[in-house]
Amino acid sequence: MSKHLEIYIHIPFCVKKCDYCDFLSDRADCKTKEEYVDALIKEIELSKNILNGYEVDSIFFGGGTPSILESHLFECIMNAVKKYANINENAEITIECNPGTLTREKLEVYKKTGVNRLSIGLQSANDDELKSIGRIHTWQEFLDNYRIARECGFDNINIDLMSALPGQTISSYNETLEKVVALNPEHISAYSLIVEEGTIMYDRVNEAALQGKDILPDEDTEREMYYMTKNILEENGYHRYEISNYSKEGMECRHNVGYWQRKNYIGFGIGAASLLENERYNNISDLNKYIAFINEIYNCEDNMDEMTAFQYGSEEMMDYLFEDEDDYEFENNNQQSREDESVFKEKIYQKESDNDTDFDTGYNRLGSIHKNIERLSKNDQMEEFMFLGLRMMEGVNKTKFETLFNKKIENVYGNVLEKLTQEKLLKTENDNIKLTERGIDVSNVVLSEFLL
Repeated sequence: MSKHLEIYIHIPFCVKKCDYCDFLSDRADCKTKEEYVDALIKEIELSKNILNGYEVDSIFFGGGTPSILESHLFECIMNAVKKYANINENAEITIECNPGTLTREKLEVYKKTGVNRLSIGLQSANDDELKSIGRIHTWQEFLDNYRIARECGFDNINIDLMSALPGQTISSYNETLEKVVALNPEHISAYSLIVEEGTIMYDRVNEAALQGKDILPDEDTEREMYYMTKNILEENGYHRYEISNYSKEGMECRHNVGYWQRKNYIGFGIGAASLLENERYNNISDLNKYIAFINEIYNCEDNMDEMTAFQYGSEEMMDYLFEDEDDYEFENNNQQSREDESVFKEKIYQKESDNDTDFDTGYNRLGSIHKNIERLSKNDQMEEFMFLGLRMMEGVNKTKFETLFNKKIENVYGNVLEKLTQEKLLKTENDNIKLTERGIDVSNVVLSEFLL
């Protein structure tokens, strides 16, 4: 089997939403989690024909906080993936975990079901800084979880860190870095805090600004923390392979590398994104609609196809698909005419995409939960190849570009490459074009140059 695939599974639940978080996540009771996992498993089963065409190289459970799930629910999801997907025996299987939600029993279940990589959200080794961003755990709780994970046999652990936090100083951040490298994790992801609109942190920062206060480190301090990260991690045997990611040799996150290299991936759960054969789409973000629509399709009698499920669908589903239409009434009965069916298909297609996406592709993929279906043009693909590939330290390969797009990279981006090279933001080594250190510092500006 030559076609390869990555799987992302979204678990949108948290004990408490962190002050800086703008991800699709919220608190949930046991009943909601069970209903969501049930729908998630059904979505995986309903996608089995797609999954059968690929070999799965990586699985990533993200969130939210996947480790908030009771172990039996996680095991059910893993069993479904194993049943309906062709998983490579050497596949990387990662679960994101937060201290305060992990137990030995959960870690043992992860190990038993095939998880071989943990990504633990520490963020800071300073308890005051953790409180300042709304984290639920302490440094000691993290240490306890890390120790148990090692005792359970996990030998591939990532630790997430954040800099430029409220109240954070050069000294306190240095202490966090030193404490973390002393633990010798295989991988460290280090991000600078980004204050997103709509978060608790955004409101706090703006409220402080109105009072003439700045609760965040200044730009010079943030820049010093950035270089401190690079220097300390490299001095301790970590190599930087992407702008924000460092690992021991051979321990790069294969799932994320696949994303930056534009490999096929499919996302399950609310808000999850997919890229399959240069078609991109997202699942809907409404939890209740997601559960209702999946159950509607799955429970349709006699294994009727998705379109038939839509025909006998709920009023809620019809309201969603036709929410902008006042002049069309969908008659929901067994005598649905072929003419009405044709109109219905057209409405679903229009709802999901403004592009010339093949309709069958969209609706065969659980059309009611998919939105923003987009068939990527060659220009779209070349843009993504450049600005995703250049995030990696190895850069983009000129020969690979020509193989994929049947064009020399110089014929598409010649002027941009010349300009950025003269400005010492790009360099060429052998057959690879890479960001320079200076280019990494202003990577967002550099990458925007590759829009066609």
